[in-house]
Amino acid sequence: MNGSPMTVFISYARNDQVAAKRIYDRLILEGIEPWIDSVSLLPGQEWRLAITNAIRESRYFLALLSSNSVGRRGFVQREIKEALELFDEFPEMEIYIIPVRLDECNPSHERLRDLHYVDLFPSWDDGFYNLLRVFQNATFEKGVSNSFKDILSSNREEDIQRFLTKHDKILLKTFCSSGTYICIPKFRFGNEYISDFILIQLWSTLTKIIFIELEPSNIKPFTKQGNFSQRLNGAIQQINDWYSWIRENNDYFCNSIVKCVRQRNVEIGEALSNRIRYNSVTSKIIIGRRSMLTERDNSRRTAFNLENNKFEILPYDRLLDVSKEITFN
Repeated sequence: MNGSPMTVFISYARNDQVAAKRIYDRLILEGIEPWIDSVSLLPGQEWRLAITNAIRESRYFLALLSSNSVGRRGFVQREIKEALELFDEFPEMEIYIIPVRLDECNPSHERLRDLHYVDLFPSWDDGFYNLLRVFQNATFEKGVSNSFKDILSSNREEDIQRFLTKHDKILLKTFCSSGTYICIPKFRFGNEYISDFILIQLWSTLTKIIFIELEPSNIKPFTKQGNFSQRLNGAIQQINDWYSWIRENNDYFCNSIVKCVRQRNVEIGEALSNRIRYNSVTSKIIIGRRSMLTERDNSRRTAFNLENNKFEILPYDRLLDVSKEITFN
């Protein structure tokens, strides 16, 4: 594999360190960037925090399973738990966690048993070749995803807006799984409201409308006390104001969307005009990075998303992950 490497986290039990290092060395040769604690941790680092951040920032998670690890206590169980929580953020059908069996064993985690695993026995070479197929079949445009990563590091919100306007496939693939859809940047409604993006998804009997609110990538969504940050509270209040306005001006809102869509795609605009009255409106607030979130923050975010079906709070890494899976023309 050529080009810039993707990151693969290797999770293993201490008794399987030799096998884990063998996988690490082979991935290096294949042009892939593996992360393993025995090599990647720096002297003086807070190792628990460094491991958590590495899991969150890696594109793939290899869960090495053997009779040494299955059903036994250890930090490896915490790593798998964190990976399973992150797995919930991925779009359906995307590969993130890859169970790798080193010997004849059965995963103790029920969700791992639902994932197809690769066996590095009886033939290690055949098993590793099968593992490589995952990375070789991950069709993505490295130049675009790397540019997005650089823009997120620059922390300039206007640059993020421009980039996603040019590469709106990232938003569409992240939030629109099927049907006919279109992305509109800087959608204006009323005299004072502008959404960074609005996604329109047409189903047979329903129109799904998704507001995208971009907040800075360098702003933490939660305070040290676990409360919403001022910026996140402001975004939530702003969207609630939008919802109030829409309830009072629904016809005008729907007509504005149809008019805007027709200017971009006449065919979709005509189809939308017959379905827009039956709509569902939700919002996505994109703020900060995964590495900023503690376990407590993630629990709070998950609880909020479940309790408020009109909102979802998510880090920019969700979009970055998706950008790596898209072929851009």
